[in-house]
Amino acid sequence: MKRFARSTIVLSLAGIFFVGAATGAVTALGLAKSKVEKQLKMENLEDSIMDWATAKLELTEEQTVRVRPLVEIACDEYRAEQAKTMQRVIEIIRASNQRISPELTPAQVEKLIESERKHEDYLKRKFNVEPPARP
Repeated sequence: MKRFARSTIVLSLAGIFFVGAATGAVTALGLAKSKVEKQLKMENLEDSIMDWATAKLELTEEQTVRVRPLVEIACDEYRAEQAKTMQRVIEIIRASNQRISPELTPAQVEKLIESERKHEDYLKRKFNVEPPARP
């Protein structure tokens, strides 16, 4: 009887583990898919907005032809504003690093500068923004 109880407990724990692992995998897959879809929507913002407008507002072909250029203008304005914001973020980070640098060793300053450059490269790739010139 003890052997039966022990194997039942072991099998139950293994079952719980596998169910948890499967649930975690499904959740992670869903989150990854959601993130990819969001990224695609940002890259094709005009298409995403037009898809939404066509479906929800039931735009006619004539309306779609007239509305699309207006959506494109808005998206261009949005991207320009986003680029300005990212440039301002870079300026803030640089200023902060300048204030922090006197408290660091030369080796730490080098690491800070390298980190700053990597972050700027990331923002440049992600938001297609050119970092402001260094003073």
